[in-house]
Amino acid sequence: MSRPLNKIAKLPSFEPLITMTVSGIESILANYREEHSDTDFYAYVLTTYGGLEGFGFHANDEETYEKTLIQAGTYESPKRAKKYNEFNYYKWFWGEWEKKEYIGNQDPLNASYKWLTEIYEMLDDAYPDGENWFEEMTRATHDAMIEILIRLDNKQVFGIGDDRKKCLIYAGVYDSEDDLIKRSLRELNTPQNLAENWPNFEEGL
Repeated sequence: MSRPLNKIAKLPSFEPLITMTVSGIESILANYREEHSDTDFYAYVLTTYGGLEGFGFHANDEETYEKTLIQAGTYESPKRAKKYNEFNYYKWFWGEWEKKEYIGNQDPLNASYKWLTEIYEMLDDAYPDGENWFEEMTRATHDAMIEILIRLDNKQVFGIGDDRKKCLIYAGVYDSEDDLIKRSLRELNTPQNLAENWPNFEEGL
């Protein structure tokens, strides 16, 4: 699937960002699974951090989710904690509590940070009159993130057959509306998968 990614005047194609991020996520998962081959993830999420400064890749499994619930249960009702922590990736903590929310070593995504930083600098030339560009940049970046996950899915990175049907993939931009997450949810997962396995996703956001 392809979509028009270059929506902002004077911006280059997002294709280099897409290509390097696909490769980076493949490396992250391959390295992690080499040490934890029995981990069964139920969700994968590509996000930005610090606004649009770079990408982070999240995944969660039931065991880590249960540990998160124990921590969250100290200040949330059990019902609220279950819904909120199951789908909100910034509550998925790996390692020391509240210190590490991304899965595995994220170094393979450092190139995306550099690329996006250069785009920020270019925006001064694209909008010399100080026009607000953040909303357009957010949409363009989110388009690219969906394309990244589509290509990874086509490579069967998230599993095949029943294994793929049991997991959820989506993309979120920090400090943006939940509508972007919901859009990616619908574009990246089948209606049958959502209905059978994740009927409470939107309620959990």
